[in-house]
Amino acid sequence: MSLSSFAPFYPLAFTGGSSHGNKKPRGRPFIIDEYGNMTDKSAIRDHERDAAREEAREKEMERRRKAAARKHKGKQPRVNYRTMILSEYSAMRQRNWFDQPRDEDIENRHFWCKEQLGIYEDVYSKMNIRPMRPLDMNHLRSKKEFEVPLAITERMGLHHLMAIQCDYHEYYVQQFYSTLAFRSDPNITMTWLTGEEECEANFHDFARTLGYAFPGSDGAGQTVHNLEHPDERVFNDLFEAGQPINLTAGLLPLYGELVKFFRMNIAPSGGNNDAIRASLINLLYFAYEVANDPNPGPHNKLDVMDYIYREMFDAMVCRTTIPYAPYIWMLIKNTALDLNFRNRDLIAHELKKPYAPRNKPIAPIARDSFMADARASSHGRTSAQNLKPSLAKEVKQLNWFQKYLLCMNVDIRNEQYRAHNERRDILHNQEVLIHHVTKHRGNPPAKKRAPSYQEWNNNSEIDWSEIEKQLKGSVAEGPSQPAQEDDEDDEDDGDDGNDGQDSGDSYNFDSE
Repeated sequence: MSLSSFAPFYPLAFTGGSSHGNKKPRGRPFIIDEYGNMTDKSAIRDHERDAAREEAREKEMERRRKAAARKHKGKQPRVNYRTMILSEYSAMRQRNWFDQPRDEDIENRHFWCKEQLGIYEDVYSKMNIRPMRPLDMNHLRSKKEFEVPLAITERMGLHHLMAIQCDYHEYYVQQFYSTLAFRSDPNITMTWLTGEEECEANFHDFARTLGYAFPGSDGAGQTVHNLEHPDERVFNDLFEAGQPINLTAGLLPLYGELVKFFRMNIAPSGGNNDAIRASLINLLYFAYEVANDPNPGPHNKLDVMDYIYREMFDAMVCRTTIPYAPYIWMLIKNTALDLNFRNRDLIAHELKKPYAPRNKPIAPIARDSFMADARASSHGRTSAQNLKPSLAKEVKQLNWFQKYLLCMNVDIRNEQYRAHNERRDILHNQEVLIHHVTKHRGNPPAKKRAPSYQEWNNNSEIDWSEIEKQLKGSVAEGPSQPAQEDDEDDEDDGDDGNDGQDSGDSYNFDSE
């Protein structure tokens, strides 16, 4: 077959066929608009389509915005009240929210406004309630060890409060502090919410609930919150010698037991039980004054309701842990009469039977006692004539640390006596040298007799010889005097062979 037979098919193979080679382009549709202008009809359709899409998009965005607004209605963004600056939080808590209309948009009707709800969620729902325990007074009275602490707390008027027992509902106590508002009237009126009910009571009502009287502006008993912290030198009298101040470990036994009593009721602890700080310092010092008052009377009473009010107010404005839950629950029950709750939801306010440490007598330290004089030595000098005749008995009752400190002081006193004699020898040697150098006639100055340890101590305001005698268990003869030196041995180094020797004998710390 020749190639010429394929020629008619070449145009079909390479040009796509001859049937469309002469096709004319389709004309674009045009219309005359209202202004008499010729306009492309397809462009008008594209513009209308884009406008419809934009309108649909805007409608969808508006729908979503409204839906989000309905979903978050009453839950607008707010600050975290747990991390709010304390000064701002304190100022906010002193406002009275109940003077303004109730927020009807808030979903949780247990709160008056969104601020109260935020305070509950951020602060009080996560906050601990300070542990409190009623004390078994019959048990305490049956124990001789508690005779002195009970006498002091009775003078202070705390026995009724110490025995109050009341199981409490945790949530309603948290709600109370979240919604609490104090009015600035003399009766200290409180407003709060219990459930959905608005409640109001003053401190006269609260006092009657607890079995006390609230005197208003007249005052009843001593207030301690408005007192300055006692001078640290005076506060030393509450602590054992050499022990750190403001820590319970260093307290004398009497005040250690009083702190345990206070923290079960009038001054519950919300954190570090080892520290004595804030209002507990003043309360403890007031107890010290009551214990040492020779003429007890009504002036020894503590204003219990004033103390409770100050602690409640400080806890509210300072975001500290919740105090007085059992007492608050008693007030709530007496005020919110329609309150419904289940007894099984209550937290037990369990009775406590305190115990006293063994071999640790609890007795007040009289102001004129030996240890009181010793503690006062850093504040003023005390005459040895004020020491009691029963010095041996008092030294015997000291603990090992107090005896150790006294032994150190005795050793220091012995060193001072030796140094005194050495200075006398040096002065005598100088006089002899001057006599030889100046070639004075006659004999050199005679050496004077050195005073004995007892004679030298007569000039002291503390009878160190007697203290050393009681610590050693034998009569103190005093330290040995330096060896006598010849006048010709002026250039000798004066070594008496006692270098490195301890100045005092070993002391017996056997406990009695």
